[in-house]
Amino acid sequence: MAHQKTIHLRPQFPDEWPSAELKSLPIGENTISLKMEKKDGKRVLIVDQTKEDWEVVVHMSHSKEAAEVRFNGKHREVVLE
Repeated sequence: MAHQKTIHLRPQFPDEWPSAELKSLPIGENTISLKMEKKDGKRVLIVDQTKEDWEVVVHMSHSKEAAEVRFNGKHREVVLE
């Protein structure tokens, strides 16, 4: 949905992975970086993008671990599916 300036993310990292990272992924005129790490027993997803006016929607699978999402350094609430 790049023409609508909307990015849908559905990260599905294996529970065994302590971290993962995708850097500088071009999507339309935007570029995003995605990093997942575990801290204090919870999964933290960090999303950075070059275009602030784009919407990023994160769909996270239900997990026994709590999840935290940050966009460009700002904390966002996330609902687990």
